[in-house]
Amino acid sequence: MSKMLHLGMPLIEVIRAVTSTPARAIGKDQEIGSLSVGRRADISILKLEDVTRDLEDSRGEVRTLTRAFRPVKVFVSGTEAPVTAGAEWANLDCVTACRERTAFVDAEEAKKKIGSA
Repeated sequence: MSKMLHLGMPLIEVIRAVTSTPARAIGKDQEIGSLSVGRRADISILKLEDVTRDLEDSRGEVRTLTRAFRPVKVFVSGTEAPVTAGAEWANLDCVTACRERTAFVDAEEAKKKIGSA
């Protein structure tokens, strides 16, 4: 969610992208994906916080987030459940490798350009 928001997706679209859209995609939109009478009350309460955190994108490029969602409360079928700590966002080994790979590719591209000039 934080990545989508960072890339400019409006908040309402981010929420839709992780709730009703996937529920519809798996054919369970009458059970999950939105709050309504007769549906499961699976709810995550999130806080949008200011952060400075590096994440890699799908192309291996590192982007620095300035806002991220943090879980505050979780309810499963209407019953409060514990908020569990997830993995640290940035896989630091991967972030370092991505930066090195990007620097290497950039250097190789520069050599090619200089060689063909």
